[in-house]
Amino acid sequence: MKSIIAVFSGSSFACHRCSTSSLCVFGSRLSSSSLASVSTSFHPGPLRQRRSSPAQRGRFSRVISMASIAVEPVEVLVKAATGEPEKLGDCPFCHRVLLTLEEKGVPYDLKLVDLANKPDWFVEINPEGKVPVVKHEGKWVPDSDVITQIIEERYPEPPLQTPADKASVGSKVFSSFVKFLKSKDSSDGSEEALVAELTALNVYLKENGPFIAGDKITAADLSLAPKLLHLKVALAHYKKWSIPSDLTYLNNYMEAVHTRESFVKTKAADEHIVAGWQKHMS
Repeated sequence: MKSIIAVFSGSSFACHRCSTSSLCVFGSRLSSSSLASVSTSFHPGPLRQRRSSPAQRGRFSRVISMASIAVEPVEVLVKAATGEPEKLGDCPFCHRVLLTLEEKGVPYDLKLVDLANKPDWFVEINPEGKVPVVKHEGKWVPDSDVITQIIEERYPEPPLQTPADKASVGSKVFSSFVKFLKSKDSSDGSEEALVAELTALNVYLKENGPFIAGDKITAADLSLAPKLLHLKVALAHYKKWSIPSDLTYLNNYMEAVHTRESFVKTKAADEHIVAGWQKHMS
């Protein structure tokens, strides 16, 4: 099957079905987020030629140019599972990056890194030895905050940026969870502090949900959702603790994000989350 990438000068082409001035596959318009590789065998019928204005030709050229960027898969390095390096590990920050790529439909090459036995090639390209890491413009870039911003800028469709006034919603939940998880003193207030953060999040979602920015999922959700999964799994295992059932809006939110196709596809297994937290429990 031969694929073509084309930029037409002097004329545009209209689909015999939809009569649009963009290439289409089964009647669907190509957008700036579409791949530039269009199989000649996928088009259901002949294209008829018609004249286009210079402005139309310019727009079409930009569509193909932008689309061609998305063809090259993003190289991404993430944590391998503790004790099972051939399986996806439990890092919530790696999960955030994979979620972002999935939600944007960006192809990627996933490589698992055994952090307990870091290979020499990994330490060479990333001396700090942390994940996630992605290759961007020939350089390896760490830090999920930086990586997700790069992805947003390079692949703007669909937009996932959270409005600035809502970007920090739920930002204290993870640190409160970790403190409670590690606590060996039931009277230190760590449980109450976590419940207070979760209650505040529940109130926020009641007034602003179903997602952090309203009706559509955004970057803030993709950051928070993996952390909430770790909270749920680790506290259930190590503390026999669960999120209060009366936090209805929070529980509904977790159900919505944790059953999303992109989330299920990129999450670590519960047993690997439990194993990943084991070293923090001694």
